[in-house]
Amino acid sequence: MLTLAIESSDQIGSVAVLKDDRVICSFTSGVERTHSEKLLPLIDLALSQSGIEKRDLNLIAVSAGPGSFTGLRIGVGLAKGLATGLGIHVVPVETLLALAYNACGSERAVCTMTVSRKSELYTAIFRWCQNHFERLVPDSVQTPEDLIGSITEKTLFVGNGAIRWQEFLRETLGDRCLILPEPLSVPRAEAVGMLGYQAFLRGTRCDIDALSPTYVREPTPILRQREATKKAELR
Repeated sequence: MLTLAIESSDQIGSVAVLKDDRVICSFTSGVERTHSEKLLPLIDLALSQSGIEKRDLNLIAVSAGPGSFTGLRIGVGLAKGLATGLGIHVVPVETLLALAYNACGSERAVCTMTVSRKSELYTAIFRWCQNHFERLVPDSVQTPEDLIGSITEKTLFVGNGAIRWQEFLRETLGDRCLILPEPLSVPRAEAVGMLGYQAFLRGTRCDIDALSPTYVREPTPILRQREATKKAELR
């Protein structure tokens, strides 16, 4: 089975082509504001380097969130358009789970932390067990102060949130804290593709029209619009 994977939840976007669960080709590029310009050419490049035509694809796996509102919207929209045009399935993949795979094999619990807004983080906690991650704590939005209250054992932190708050984590948690280096702080399309392929084999199917990003909290533009509406109603 040939899978195209798309990851655009962060400033660094990536695409990958997989045959079953083996990566054939992958590319990383850009900052968030250029995802709309670079993702499609990146897909064309990955397919070209793999010697694969779009019509050869069997599945599209896409990082569905939580993450950047703009990045997720672009990635999911692109996946839906390609899957519809090609008449193939698309499988959404949990972004924080894909990020955890940067730490696969860890003997510690793995806490994924990505920046939400201001002092908030998207977080989840996983444990590596029999060649896959089991979820210990569901996706949530927390402040760093709230998060550390749930850390009771030696934990490996991964994500751009862990990089941003690394001094606080180390000072507060001491030897319970180990932080994965910055090059491994973003989710990768390779993991998205592998997880999407595995989910498809388990029977996961998604209505393309109903596919939408998972934000955990409402996107900032929607919150601002709601606040503006409330203010207008009070006038």
